[in-house]
Amino acid sequence: MADSTNTVDLDAIQDYSRVHGQRIMMELLQEEEDREFLTPIDFKDEYVHHTSSVTEIVQSYQPGHHPKGEVGLKPRVQRHSGWKADLLLTPREYSGRHFLAQFAKPGSNPYDMPLLNEWVVKNIYRRAIHDQNRSILWKGVNQGGAIIGYPNAAQDVSDGFNELVSQDIIKGDIDPFNTGVLTKVNILDKITRYLEMIHEDPKWEGVPLVTNMSSVLLRWLRQAYREEHGGNTHATEFNFFTLEDFPNVTFKARPGMRTSQRLITSRIGNLHRGFDGELESRNGQPAGGPMSLVMEYQDRYLKVLCDGEISVQYALASEVFVNDQY
Repeated sequence: MADSTNTVDLDAIQDYSRVHGQRIMMELLQEEEDREFLTPIDFKDEYVHHTSSVTEIVQSYQPGHHPKGEVGLKPRVQRHSGWKADLLLTPREYSGRHFLAQFAKPGSNPYDMPLLNEWVVKNIYRRAIHDQNRSILWKGVNQGGAIIGYPNAAQDVSDGFNELVSQDIIKGDIDPFNTGVLTKVNILDKITRYLEMIHEDPKWEGVPLVTNMSSVLLRWLRQAYREEHGGNTHATEFNFFTLEDFPNVTFKARPGMRTSQRLITSRIGNLHRGFDGELESRNGQPAGGPMSLVMEYQDRYLKVLCDGEISVQYALASEVFVNDQY
């Protein structure tokens, strides 16, 4: 009887990842609805956001030269951190026969079934993005390197936006607004005042902003709004929410922020999620996408080695607004 592992075409799966990896990554980011609020950028090692800010310069005419205003150049560097995923799979579960048995049902259309190669690759990508969204993007803290010999927590891979904000508060580049602790009782009043303070600068009137917050805080906000105003016609789905007085501000639930009390508000297009779309895999071949995928047999198992790069950064700290909670 033939070895069931022979039905797993490792080269075909790895080739599929190289050819379609970039497309799959973008499709999954779109599914996560992050591309609208987190701009994905593809680069090697590091990317410099060349940004500047200019204070008021216009004044009444008079003879002579009277300097007014400042031009600030504050480039921000976005550096990748490497991540990996090491898996051991049972080859029988990834054989063509078992794959067909899992998806085939009486009356099913074979043309509606996913390709085995696509199914394997997309599931690995999907889990990698899930871990990044839940553990790295918002609450990640780079611990300065892996604990050698042990699997490390995903949160340790790279600094997330919460950590970047904390560092910029210490440096004086971000001045948090005072909200105090947010509760079910005060959240609507506190957030309304928070948005009023942001909009005291008239340049933000009508500018699309997104306020990132934990799922818990968004749930409290929706409940508080319903109790005070009834049903909210401005909420189209659970993860999105707007207030009538601030139609330019979208509230976005970030499961990765867990029980955080922090609000992170910024202009859409200012927050960036980085990856390297031209990785070289462990076997020396171009990965063809933002994740290299190498598969090989080890005893009766299928050994999977995935590698990638990730980073987050905002281009302008002056366009990031936060409260005084963590």
